[in-house]
Amino acid sequence: MSDISCFNSGLGFGGSDLDLGIYFDNMDVHAQHQFTTSERLNLLSTVCSLVDEDYEIVEFVQHARIPVIKLWSPTHQLACDICIGSVHVLLNTALLKWYAQMDPRVRPLFFAVKYWATQRNLNDSVNGTLSSYGWALLLIFYLQSPQTQALLPPMGSIFPLIQQETNLENVLSRLNSISYEDRSATFGSVASESVGALLHGFFQYYATEFNYKEQVVSVRTGHVLLKETTWTRSVRWRLSIEDPFEVAHDVGRVFFSLQGQMLLQQEFKRAYELIQHGARLVDVCVTVTTTCYVCGENTHKARECNQMTFRMESKMGLECWYCGEAGHIKSSCPSYAFLAIPNPISYVSSPTTVDDPRVLAVAPSTPVLIPSKSKHKKKKRPRHGSLSSASSSPEHDRSHKYIIAASRVYPTRKCNESRTKQAQLMKMENVPLRRS
Repeated sequence: MSDISCFNSGLGFGGSDLDLGIYFDNMDVHAQHQFTTSERLNLLSTVCSLVDEDYEIVEFVQHARIPVIKLWSPTHQLACDICIGSVHVLLNTALLKWYAQMDPRVRPLFFAVKYWATQRNLNDSVNGTLSSYGWALLLIFYLQSPQTQALLPPMGSIFPLIQQETNLENVLSRLNSISYEDRSATFGSVASESVGALLHGFFQYYATEFNYKEQVVSVRTGHVLLKETTWTRSVRWRLSIEDPFEVAHDVGRVFFSLQGQMLLQQEFKRAYELIQHGARLVDVCVTVTTTCYVCGENTHKARECNQMTFRMESKMGLECWYCGEAGHIKSSCPSYAFLAIPNPISYVSSPTTVDDPRVLAVAPSTPVLIPSKSKHKKKKRPRHGSLSSASSSPEHDRSHKYIIAASRVYPTRKCNESRTKQAQLMKMENVPLRRS
């Protein structure tokens, strides 16, 4: 592993955590970025066994896009995140620093936006809201818009050149040698707009002017892109943010629920209207006590909500948040993981009967069970006072026969009833958002 090198964006403040990236000597930085999830988890598991006693392992996030270990030091009161580093992390940090030093109003603007997002529970990517990096890109893009007379320029050409480097030492050397004074005089000049006026314009832009269904935030180009031309699989209902260095990556893909997207737009509108009527920042940043925006309760977070666990997006008219297509959820998305090809079905010459009536569905790779038509004669109802047992009537007869066939299932009436009850249990009620 390489020696310890410090690199900061200039946008940290008191209470921010420390991000540590693990890099390897004599290894192509792009090859390190191609580590599989299992390889990253194995390396981080080794790191967990080497953690000093002064640090507590708070959480090992294994199912994120980039697995991370969250540590906490009671002695130093410091939170620390450890992950397997990549060149994109270094470029993202340098890009934020480049913009932060371009105009003296960028840093206080970012602090205000991040404080507002944290107080309103909008800064938690694990639970379906934007990360701090996503909020920084939103702010920079607003400062590139015509509403601010293009206060900030598009991404500099120096960063794509650094991205082509394969040696870690060369990447760090070129990032540290970036001249933050070498920029056009038309950008970063002090205008009459104050920090408060720009903050008001930030809320107004994303509350009333930005088109979430059709447009993409692109700091790389400095202007909006269209979803249909940017990605082949775009999600119309979700905020889309292009990563400047991984153009195929949507930073806004963390929104896994339509309620989270609606909450974001409602909070933008709320902040804009409050400032429009003369409210102070402390009133706009009132702390939200509700932790789950899906059901409105504060006993759990959105990722752990039962209504999200049992949601049926195809019935709600939603799309898979990973690929953007309707009819399935992310766990069964063909673009998320390669599905196993089912084995060919072997046909049987003679039907085989199965006496278990509880079999309702079988995996596609195995022969499917089909209920056979009952050929027994209908029994007469027992007359009043008869000695025949009532359990022998067809209404109480549970002896359903099944035969093995090709690929279709014809459920009986009892199967339909059981599936109807199961569907009713899985329906998600529309619970209105409750915000303080």
